Amino acid sequence: MHNDMSAKTERYHGLDLLRAFAMMLGLLMHANEAYQIPEIAKAMGMPSFINLPGWMDLMEVWIHLWRMPLFFVLAGFFGCMIVQRRGAAGFLQDRLLRVGLTLLVFVSIYDLLYPPFDFQLHHLWFLYYLMGVCAVAAGVAWVMSRSGPFQTAANVLAWPAKRSWSLGLYLIPIIALTPFARPGRYAVIPDAFGDFHLLPFLYYSLWFGIGATLYWHRQTLSTLRHWGMITGSFLLAVLTMSGFVYSFFLSPKVFEAYLYNWVIYCSAVSTAAWCLFFIGLCHRLLNKENRVVSWF
Repeated sequence: MHNDMSAKTERYHGLDLLRAFAMMLGLLMHANEAYQIPEIAKAMGMPSFINLPGWMDLMEVWIHLWRMPLFFVLAGFFGCMIVQRRGAAGFLQDRLLRVGLTLLVFVSIYDLLYPPFDFQLHHLWFLYYLMGVCAVAAGVAWVMSRSGPFQTAANVLAWPAKRSWSLGLYLIPIIALTPFARPGRYAVIPDAFGDFHLLPFLYYSLWFGIGATLYWHRQTLSTLRHWGMITGSFLLAVLTMSGFVYSFFLSPKVFEAYLYNWVIYCSAVSTAAWCLFFIGLCHRLLNKENRVVSWF
């Protein structure tokens, strides 16, 4: 792990921009539900189950494809920064306050609005998994600080992030876990506290880990911001997403084994390519503080 003092004060304004952009897309994506969920539509005095334009459905699929994995990548990147500054215990304490407490408060508000009080996670399922991932990460960081062999093993696992071309090696576990975490259009998510799916949890842990390795080898960010990498990632993302959309939505034989595997490959590669594209683009677009971005 890098120990230079500059890393303790450096601010990644491009990644701040990306966090704000991805968060705002969440509002755009969930706005469709006002027309698709009867309870919401009734409460707002609007008709439900109207035929939305195809581009709105495509937009929702596009956002779903990469947004949540990207959040876990960013959580891993900035989480690793906190570990370097405060240590494993300080990181866990910070996450318990920022993630764990937030989860408990807003799940309680959900249950008060929609009784009974049964700790349903609703849209906050990602905080539930994120808190679990952070707890594991804190344990790993603590062991690494006290175990030379464990540190060596972690460095080996982080090696693919040392070069932009070798990041593709992470596609192997991503593709292997995608069928269990996102077998189709939507992800497999927990419904309530105590509901836990190991392979989907490992899927999001993997994205968190990729973010952490990018922080360890953050010189790779300077490569990702090159126009060649940005353009290549974009073209790969569009190409594989086109295969995913065509196969999943237009083919009547999508659930045949060979075509289903093609959908999974396209989904996994497109997710990774969109993440790389937006990380590189935002890191290039903003390299100094911006008040609007800081506010978001």
